Amino acid sequence: MKPPDKGLLLSSRVDFTIPSPFAREHLYYLIQYGRYQCVPGYEVKRDFLDMYLCAYVRSGSLHAFCGEQSADAAAGQLVLMDCRLPTGTASPSRPSFSGSTFPAAKARLQQYRLLFPRIPQP
Repeated sequence: MKPPDKGLLLSSRVDFTIPSPFAREHLYYLIQYGRYQCVPGYEVKRDFLDMYLCAYVRSGSLHAFCGEQSADAAAGQLVLMDCRLPTGTASPSRPSFSGSTFPAAKARLQQYRLLFPRIPQP
């Protein structure tokens, strides 16, 4: 599917799920997932989405803000954001990241806003 946001290259791939009523009620599920290739100057800001975003930075770096917190994630790091707060991601370089969103109502992660643990490189 064509990337939904400005600043994404056409080589990006994004897809959405359509969970069954049973899955919506009883299971955790992804809403959207994809692999994002960005142009220099990439920037997206959102006021509210009833979901969480999890993104793994594959190359480059990604600046993220969530509410009043902000941080930079480098290649090999993970970003977890509560999108019910004002959020955004940006990069002056050409980052590449894999991301997925899942419903906030199904998760109990209210105490977390931004996480950047280091993931070992193979």
